[in-house]
Amino acid sequence: MLFRSYKRFFVPYVMPKPINTFGFIENKKKLGVYNKIRFGLNSKLLKRYLKFIENKKINYMRKIKSYNKEDKVLFLTYTNHLYKNKKIFRIENILEIIRKDKKLKDFVLFVDPLSKRSYKKISKFNNIYKYYDKELAKKSKIISNDLFNKWKNIDEKIKYDLFRIKNKSLWPCLKYSFEFFFSKEFLYFVALYYEIFKKIIKNENIKAIVITGSSSLFERCLIAAAKKTNTPVLKIEHGIKFDTGVHSDLIGNAKDIVMSDHAKKILMKLGVNKKDIFVDRKSTRLNSSHTD
Repeated sequence: MLFRSYKRFFVPYVMPKPINTFGFIENKKKLGVYNKIRFGLNSKLLKRYLKFIENKKINYMRKIKSYNKEDKVLFLTYTNHLYKNKKIFRIENILEIIRKDKKLKDFVLFVDPLSKRSYKKISKFNNIYKYYDKELAKKSKIISNDLFNKWKNIDEKIKYDLFRIKNKSLWPCLKYSFEFFFSKEFLYFVALYYEIFKKIIKNENIKAIVITGSSSLFERCLIAAAKKTNTPVLKIEHGIKFDTGVHSDLIGNAKDIVMSDHAKKILMKLGVNKKDIFVDRKSTRLNSSHTD
């Protein structure tokens, strides 16, 4: 499951620029001594920065001590989706309909993208960092250390062969990104956010989850937590990259809501089960944004 969840990170437009070697792979160029040193150093610095900034976000937030046991629908969103007028990009219209209908209670949960430092703007909103606790941190450290050691103990030759295409291995180029994504630091936050999402689903009595994407670390951890807790997930289409030929590889009890039969056909070609795709032409209206 870890490799399935990581699959989306290893594409040119998602890979962090400091460790992105896809240009060398596509142009069939060797890295050379300078670039080997550069990417190796960047990988080390990147994991240290990740540990620093994510812990800073966690430590900044006042932790949740009590929970509302009312049945809720969780909406995952991001700091860069919150407008100055407090409305939320992509999901605002859906929230307005739910609040007007009063049959369901919405639970909007904010996260700050790994590449951002905007966590202070969500301190008064529900956010993932408020649900951190030391027991989950301890458990996540054990999980991450175990995964790291398993990866570390795989023979270098096996890694070369694993990424071999014909007579050439891509491992010399990809090793720097693997050193980051399979580092103790990154694996720790994968495990931690997965465990925190499970805690939120249980303690906040989450009955369903709505996401607008499935590529980010947070979305992947939430989907995995939903599978573990048998919580249904609805992914609302906001765009499909038709040129990539890659679907988001959803995990568990997840459904796609798309805007057209054309989008449904594309997802089916990419391997998504027909019964897991629903066409709702009104989702164009539901998925619109408020900027005023």
